[in-house]
Amino acid sequence: MFSLKNLSLLALSGSLLLTACDPKKDDPKVELPSPSERVYVVNEGNFPSPDDISLFNTTTKTVTSAGLYKSVNQGDLGSNPQSMTIIGTKAYLAVTGSDSLNIVNLTDFRHTAGIHLKQPRYAVAVSATKAYVTQWNGYSANGTVSIVDLTTNRITGTISTGLGVQPEAILLGKNGLVYVANSQSNFITVINPATDAVQAPIATPTGPKGIVQDNAGNIWVLCSPYVATTDHLIRFNPATPATQTDIAFPNDYRNGNLRLNPAGDNVFVSLGTGTYQLPLTATALPATPLIKRNFYGLGIDKDNVIYAASSRGAANGYVARYSTTGTKIDSFQVGKYPNGFVFN
Repeated sequence: MFSLKNLSLLALSGSLLLTACDPKKDDPKVELPSPSERVYVVNEGNFPSPDDISLFNTTTKTVTSAGLYKSVNQGDLGSNPQSMTIIGTKAYLAVTGSDSLNIVNLTDFRHTAGIHLKQPRYAVAVSATKAYVTQWNGYSANGTVSIVDLTTNRITGTISTGLGVQPEAILLGKNGLVYVANSQSNFITVINPATDAVQAPIATPTGPKGIVQDNAGNIWVLCSPYVATTDHLIRFNPATPATQTDIAFPNDYRNGNLRLNPAGDNVFVSLGTGTYQLPLTATALPATPLIKRNFYGLGIDKDNVIYAASSRGAANGYVARYSTTGTKIDSFQVGKYPNGFVFN
């Protein structure tokens, strides 16, 4: 039987042990480049294994951290990181396979909060205090948009987008409305964020998954279903969404990555036949792609440098950088299945 003295000694040794193992004291300091030098690479990973965010320094032209979240927080980010969204001084990391939205401070990438969400995909701030996050919720349940209070990091409500539609990219339009691309459907959900009310949907070809708005105010949607013979890149004015320009091309299960340059006056899309640059008035694909390669992830930074990511299955992926003429600049290794980029 322990005496009070033994219990006191045990408590003291336990306290010393906890102090020695305090992760905050033992964490190695991760030196981050200045915000203007950072390019974040989202590595989707190979399910169910965890993956992370790689950090590229545009000044030194090196990957300063292959797994930024784990290096800083001494724990895995989770399985299938899908997207990273910067809102104010924080980054919101949607981790689909782990059913979580992890929130970190941009200054040091420290984890500050986590929200449990079923298969979160993409986030967008719709006001200074509110964000929307798309969720799959499985493959047969209603797709939803969760409403996140940015001041408390709590879910305050959900908006249904439809049965089994699997909402993907989400856009806050210049008109103040929110547009949700539902990948397993033939429509876009429209939401008024002032009231969280769903308005009349916009009909599209099957499989809308990517959505952007150019500097002329037109919305572009990439429609690429998993089983089809033809894919579509459509363009419409939000005031007259039923009137659409439709650019069609063969489906080959690799079509994706709809992006804009920072000025919003050129559209980029990576297809099985190559990566194309389109003017805002395009009615067809250019005869020749800008880059004769298809990429798993695509992004264009403030200097119009094109970041193009290639996956290599179970091996780590690579990112190649290209000039505006499609000339390769350099390349570097990142995590598995790199699917997107975030620029400060």
